[in-house]
Amino acid sequence: MRRLISLLLLLLILPASLLSCGDPVTEEEVLPEAERLIRASVLINEIYLGEGIPTGAVAFENYRYADEAFCRENGMETVAALRERTLAVYTPAVADILFRKALTTDDNSLGEYRDGASGGLYVLDTRECWYENTAHKYLFDTMRMESATKTGATVKITVQITPEGKEPQERELSLPLVKTEEGFRCDKLTYVAYDTTQN
Repeated sequence: MRRLISLLLLLLILPASLLSCGDPVTEEEVLPEAERLIRASVLINEIYLGEGIPTGAVAFENYRYADEAFCRENGMETVAALRERTLAVYTPAVADILFRKALTTDDNSLGEYRDGASGGLYVLDTRECWYENTAHKYLFDTMRMESATKTGATVKITVQITPEGKEPQERELSLPLVKTEEGFRCDKLTYVAYDTTQN
């Protein structure tokens, strides 16, 4: 019995000891991946929070056809493909915020994006745009790693934000990255809001 208890204790301790092993990720490993993810996030942010996917003619009721060329070029011809592209940039927890805002679910029949009856995507004509005409310029020469573990890191980068008709503003983004089996993912939205109190 004593032997069994010792074995059980060992099994409980072992995973914790394995988790504590390993070196933190390095700046050389993190910064190129951070830049790649931030660049990829620009389109994702625009689709969910900004102007959205370009549209064409009315499909039915409150929906328009998504622009076929845009969807084909960006590999977003179905809701499943849009989800996949989003999860290639953001962690599931962050992506879920965007999915709940924009994708059709059982209790949200008027999702901003939904699969078309004969293929392609439909886009809700009255979808909510959280920001319009706001250029984000990520100053990658300012990016640095702030902290690191073996499962991720936090980087800081200066972002220049310029809403239409307003003066440019620089703000700092602190971005946590999580290392997954598929690679790094952003664990926070890369969109930075313009601070109207500064001007």
